[in-house]
Amino acid sequence: MKTIIVTKSEYEKGREVFQSLRPGYEIVASDSDEECLAVAISNTGAKAAIVGPDKYQGRLYEALSSNGIISRFGVGTDGINFSQIGKHGLLLANTPHSTDDSVAELAMWLIGDLARMVNYLDKQLRANSFSGETGREIKGKHLGIIGFGSIGKKVARIASYGFNMRVHGFGRSSRKEIENRYRMPIDEFNHLFGLESYTNNIEEILPRCDFVSCHLPLTEHTQGFFNKRLFSQFKKDAYFINTSRGGIVDEVALNEVLGPGQIKGAALDVYNKEPYAPEKGQKDLRLWNRVVLTPHIASDTKEANTRMARVALDNIYHFFDGEFDEIMRVL
Repeated sequence: MKTIIVTKSEYEKGREVFQSLRPGYEIVASDSDEECLAVAISNTGAKAAIVGPDKYQGRLYEALSSNGIISRFGVGTDGINFSQIGKHGLLLANTPHSTDDSVAELAMWLIGDLARMVNYLDKQLRANSFSGETGREIKGKHLGIIGFGSIGKKVARIASYGFNMRVHGFGRSSRKEIENRYRMPIDEFNHLFGLESYTNNIEEILPRCDFVSCHLPLTEHTQGFFNKRLFSQFKKDAYFINTSRGGIVDEVALNEVLGPGQIKGAALDVYNKEPYAPEKGQKDLRLWNRVVLTPHIASDTKEANTRMARVALDNIYHFFDGEFDEIMRVL
């Protein structure tokens, strides 16, 4: 019998999938605390673990020892200690693209919320204030998508072809590199994804955009990417949305540029500290009327959870079957 340890939160999200195991496999649900995970692995002799976004520093890797696999229930690997992966000869897998639709949809819902102040007006009505707030249509407005990977492309198509927004994409690749990779002129590439323009120079589009939506990965190059200098280039009364990673945004700088005549509002699903807590001595983002905050839910839909559970489990099946080329590996 091959045992797979799954953290309890992830087990509940993918319960239907995890209860439909292949013969010869069993799943043991464990608390996500690293010591609890390590004990569960040691007690069962498991060589495979499915984990969520918590940070794991040492005991998890020691318990799995060599020739084991950690399959992330999700895309990000922020909580994984890569030096420990290498030290203990482990394989790391994740579930790329499983959450793309869910994250792209939430980005659009947040854009709509900011445009019509839905969250703020709901609070006002519950406080017995039946006074409205003049909103904005998003049709014809300029949307900058910062980070033009798979999620950014989905947001672009929804915004352009669904809401008739004028969309501008920013990515690391130059226009020439895009043409070579996709084997098409840049105009065809833009049409394919509903773009009015594409650039690898963010300063070309920020001053034009009414909404700026971040979809960058968190790397050493994007840590604190949205800082005071970059925020200063935003169009007056623009809105900022982040559904990617909290570390990409300097929250202190964002606090400083929010307000009349600056950045009009923001919507965040991810934060530097989670659960969210303001930087010491800094203004709390929760105090702003035109700031919408959600608790890192972009990928947490029934559909995305089902897809993640299937891919996370398939990664482990492939591992035990020796089909290493089929595993969604993080190198």
